[in-house]
Amino acid sequence: MYNPRFNVSLVMITMVTTIVMVVIGSNISVSLGMVGALSIIRFRTAVKDPRDTAFIFWGVVSGLACGTQNYTIVLAGSIVICLILFIFKKVVASEDKYLLIIKGENIDIKEIEKIIEKSVKYYTSKAKYIKNSDVELIYDIKLRKKNDDRVVSALNEIININSVNLVANNTDTMG
Repeated sequence: MYNPRFNVSLVMITMVTTIVMVVIGSNISVSLGMVGALSIIRFRTAVKDPRDTAFIFWGVVSGLACGTQNYTIVLAGSIVICLILFIFKKVVASEDKYLLIIKGENIDIKEIEKIIEKSVKYYTSKAKYIKNSDVELIYDIKLRKKNDDRVVSALNEIININSVNLVANNTDTMG
């Protein structure tokens, strides 16, 4: 499953690697020491969020840079990384993504999709379960405004719908 936080990890690891290269410079002994220190790291548990690995790598590299008395490089690099992470947080987290789960009996899927199309910015069908008269539909949607529940209200007015659920669709609740 694709995790959008992986993009943040790629940027972080690129910047942290830059810090490593600046610290190493052309000093062979420092480079061998850093390679040795980084090769010792072994994860005993699976890291679930790709950003966690990048933060661990950042911490190790900062410690190695401080150990070689490159404090200004660590400080400047950390400030730049923090600024870029802040920008990513504002840009990436601005979208309101949700899973819309609709359950009912003998419902008209085309009518439901018309209502969804009018009420949300974007939608795509994720799953359709139809058995006899029971219907369950799952859509990935983006709301027009934060906390806008017009789509839920509109769908609840349809007689044959038993339940409408709007679930946050972010990487904290999936996987």
